[in-house]
Amino acid sequence: MVSTFLGLAAWFVQVQGQSFVIDDNTYSHEWLSRTVMPSKRSDMTATTVGDGIYLIGGCDNDQEWSTGAGMYLCTGLTKTTHKYLPATDSFESLPEAPRSRYRHAAAAVGSRIFMFGGRDIADNIIQEIDVLDTETSSWSTLSNPMPNATSDLSAFVDGNSIYLLGGYNAIYAAQDQVMIFDTVESTWSPSYPLTQGRGDAASAIASGVAFALGGFSHENNFAAPLDHVEVFFTTNPSGGWKSRSAMKKARGDKAVAVLNDMLHVIGGEAKNENGHSAALMDVEVYDARTDTWYVGGSIPSQRFRFVAAAHGDSIYIFGGQGALMGTYGEAGSKYPILDVVEQYKESVTQAVSSTPILATFSALSMFMPFSSIFMC
Repeated sequence: MVSTFLGLAAWFVQVQGQSFVIDDNTYSHEWLSRTVMPSKRSDMTATTVGDGIYLIGGCDNDQEWSTGAGMYLCTGLTKTTHKYLPATDSFESLPEAPRSRYRHAAAAVGSRIFMFGGRDIADNIIQEIDVLDTETSSWSTLSNPMPNATSDLSAFVDGNSIYLLGGYNAIYAAQDQVMIFDTVESTWSPSYPLTQGRGDAASAIASGVAFALGGFSHENNFAAPLDHVEVFFTTNPSGGWKSRSAMKKARGDKAVAVLNDMLHVIGGEAKNENGHSAALMDVEVYDARTDTWYVGGSIPSQRFRFVAAAHGDSIYIFGGQGALMGTYGEAGSKYPILDVVEQYKESVTQAVSSTPILATFSALSMFMPFSSIFMC
């Protein structure tokens, strides 16, 4: 009987590690390797429009140690634009963006993708708003730049409006500002500020609720990322931003996408015991209805500063930086730029009843003390 229970327990742990249950549904996933990107990149954007995911800009050189700056720096940017087609697992090359940028935000309204903020190779913040018309595959630049532009900002869309959240100013102070861009009138207006200034964060809308989560702040000298989550109801903006249950792991520079109307937070950057950048590999899933976080497995590859976009029943993650090569702080050491593409495919089925497991516990408890059930 004990061996039977241990077998069931092992099965239970395995299943729970690959799925989670909400109400009457079991959410399970698998990871699939896809065709690599045409070029290696990190710190770009990924935006879903129609049948494709559009990858724009980013750093295309390894993050190399700079003795003069005392940090790892990107030494090359790109204006490259590619369209990934999930149906055929293939890429199309599109016209280049008007300028190279990285650490920017992108958001789509209708068939147009808008590019905001970010930095150029000289570390200047970019004010111009570049727009890709995905129907004609043509670029344009708006006449009115973004006011108080930042880098490492995030964005979400509500109707014809794009909300731009936080980011770093020119001296890398994390901002709490929220600006609304009306894509019809091409005008700007301020919105209610975040409760926490943050850069390298993420934002999205799920179940009708807007989220801002994680990131880094200058307030602790970037020593550790944030686990803080806050929400905003665009239908009741006067309520401002409100805190919700924190992520299970603090993280910045992670990828976030909405699938099955739930927030999926994938990987990201943490700090190790020496204060150096380290990649996280886990997935957390948030149900806004119950303010509950679930475990969604782990990424197959070690990386951070990558991007993600949902399409169909899946989330696709692209590029990023790999684990440190060489000794930290020494000439020649680097965080390599990657071209890896992976697919997180999520399926929803009726939940398996937990009665057999509970019955096994109940039966075993009749024959042995509770503590002995979990003996090594």
